[in-house]
Amino acid sequence: MNNFRLSNKKIHQDSRSSIENLHNEKMDNIFKKYETLEKKKEKLKFFNDKLHVLNKQKNENNLNTLNTINIITKDIISLKKEIYEIENDFELIDYIDKAWEFIENFKDNDYESNSNNNQFTNKDKNEDKNEDKNEDKNEDKNEDKNEDKNEDKNEDKNEDKNEDTNILKFISKTGKTNKGEEYNRYYKKCFLNINCPNIYDSSNNSCENCRENNYEIDSKNGLIICTNCGSCKQHYDYTTNGMNYCDSVNVETVSQPFSYQRKNHFREWLNQLQGKEVTVIPDTVINLILLEIKKERITNSDYITADRIKKYLKKLKLNKYYEHIPNLISKITNKPPLTITKDFEEVLLELFDKIQEPFKKHCPKDRKNFLSYSYTLHKFCKFLGKDEYLIYFPLLKSREKLFEQEKIWRGICDDLKWKFVPSV
Repeated sequence: MNNFRLSNKKIHQDSRSSIENLHNEKMDNIFKKYETLEKKKEKLKFFNDKLHVLNKQKNENNLNTLNTINIITKDIISLKKEIYEIENDFELIDYIDKAWEFIENFKDNDYESNSNNNQFTNKDKNEDKNEDKNEDKNEDKNEDKNEDKNEDKNEDKNEDKNEDTNILKFISKTGKTNKGEEYNRYYKKCFLNINCPNIYDSSNNSCENCRENNYEIDSKNGLIICTNCGSCKQHYDYTTNGMNYCDSVNVETVSQPFSYQRKNHFREWLNQLQGKEVTVIPDTVINLILLEIKKERITNSDYITADRIKKYLKKLKLNKYYEHIPNLISKITNKPPLTITKDFEEVLLELFDKIQEPFKKHCPKDRKNFLSYSYTLHKFCKFLGKDEYLIYFPLLKSREKLFEQEKIWRGICDDLKWKFVPSV
């Protein structure tokens, strides 16, 4: 019986990459888009012909025909945009502009390394030839003369070798970052569209005195020091790594009014309702919601409501995207989000400022949070007679919590002499 145990050998795959590899992949992807240009033009011509035919049938008032026309019109607009960007090299120019500082030295570095290697090999060959010639000549000459000459020659050769073959001569210390930091900065700038300032840019930090790029950074004292001539100048590190312990200890905490933070949160809430938020929603979240819509066989965009999207997010355990529901609905249905005029927004902010003092007066001592922002906006719209906005600001489902907020709101209305409209 065979008692040998077979080991499960896993093949290790190195997933590391370099700037040059990523650059080549990016350029391949860009050039592949140029190959699809003719197909896109043919597709655009097909859509235009199809739209021309459907426009003739438009008078029949067929709902399916109108929907098809809208879909084809959107496809034509997106195709025209893609063709225009490809023909005018939008993506290529944008990428080269971002990546130039990383890729401009690719060929130069290769040439420098090859030339250095050639210098080493040529010197070794010349030294070997000189030694062979000297040995042949020394055999024919007298021993006394050979000893004197050989001593002089050996001393000269040793000095030359020490000067030429010293490895420190071929190493120049510069202030550039290591490859890992450069790779991360390249990936963030060119692929994630995050602008990372280059604090080691030699064009900005070259010495004004000797014009050399050999320098060191003293982040504690905020100085950049030239190692060639010793001159110093002020240096500002704009990254989080630039803050040391002394800086963090001396930072003074500034206490801001709590109402000011509330107002910022209230303004952020209004921006989220109008789809003006800065947060980028991942495509995976949108695709998961579209999959849930497909499961329920919903084809009418009117059925895609905030409650339905919230139900999907709860099912998918994506609760952190609740506040982005208006933006999600806009992306899925291609309908514009809620728009609030500048004047109306200023009125809402003014009303929000007015209720701060009455809220402090009527707020229970055991309550720390402010009123629900959706509830507050619902009451504002009711007070201003803007009933068309009420569907965007649902009230709390819990009757007990709603009753607590109603008591506070009644006190606020009494102080400000507003008309109280109960919601319970």
